[in-house]
Amino acid sequence: MSDVNICILGAGGQLGSKLVHKFSNNKKINVYAVDKFFKYKYSNVSYVDLDVKNDFDNRFEIIPNQSTVFIDCIGLQHSFLSKKIMFVNYELNKKLFDYIRYHYKDFHFIYISSLSVDNGENKKLYPGVGKPINIYGKSKLQFENYLYENKNDDFRSTIIRPAAFYDKDVSKNLFNFFDLLINKIFILPRKKIKRSFLSLEYFADFLEEYILNGETKSLFELGDKNPIEFRSLINFIKNLNLNTTSKIFFIPTFLFKIAGYIGFLFEKLGLHIGFLTILGEFGYSFVASNDVKLNQREKLDTYENFENIIMKLFNSAEE
Repeated sequence: MSDVNICILGAGGQLGSKLVHKFSNNKKINVYAVDKFFKYKYSNVSYVDLDVKNDFDNRFEIIPNQSTVFIDCIGLQHSFLSKKIMFVNYELNKKLFDYIRYHYKDFHFIYISSLSVDNGENKKLYPGVGKPINIYGKSKLQFENYLYENKNDDFRSTIIRPAAFYDKDVSKNLFNFFDLLINKIFILPRKKIKRSFLSLEYFADFLEEYILNGETKSLFELGDKNPIEFRSLINFIKNLNLNTTSKIFFIPTFLFKIAGYIGFLFEKLGLHIGFLTILGEFGYSFVASNDVKLNQREKLDTYENFENIIMKLFNSAEE
């Protein structure tokens, strides 16, 4: 098999960095990383230090002109000004995609969207079709639609809607979430809400196999084996023999939806209030359909992974 050229857009972020690290270990892959900042650099990766908000000029010239796989990881979930979220997730991605389709041939464009574009369950998937509850989901859905409307025979495209990412190197948001459930006061909806999560380690393995196998499925969702349910997660944590001191209060689910609705109104007025957005998402189930079929290793179990993370973080702290 000949080498595969993979260009990762947004390669300095959490997801992009994981993919760069994963692909750099595969001798069949030539990795090109595009971003304005890189926390780590590897000797066998070609870097393009570029703020994509600026003009591209000839900065992409090191990236092969034919048969390149572009993975678009660029995204922004929180910003004080909601127009910045729309700018990054739609306008900036549109600018990049337009440049690529006018300057490259026979490429494969993989867009990393989000489950946040649609809060429905048991639905059929269509690019650009969903029910977003905030500006983040709306902006992701809007670019999905643009990508689909401009699809032609000159390139292949894939839209992946991943569940919420987590990694063994825990993000600040996930650490705070666990800390609330173990040590603080927290509120949860009375209704049983399910939420899919997706291990970054698994996703990197999956995407590597997906590309090397030459797969071109147009749209799919992806998450761990099964979603979590928050009440079950609390009971699961209590059974880990940790010194849990948290107070969990269950309130009507519609209050979370109202908070999200108010947050969306503020976003339409120009202000993004992250607290309201997060509360609003707790009012809905976001469950990955997981209908994509490859010969990859078995999907991971979120509860088992969370147990390893929690015990590492909080058990050691107690000791």
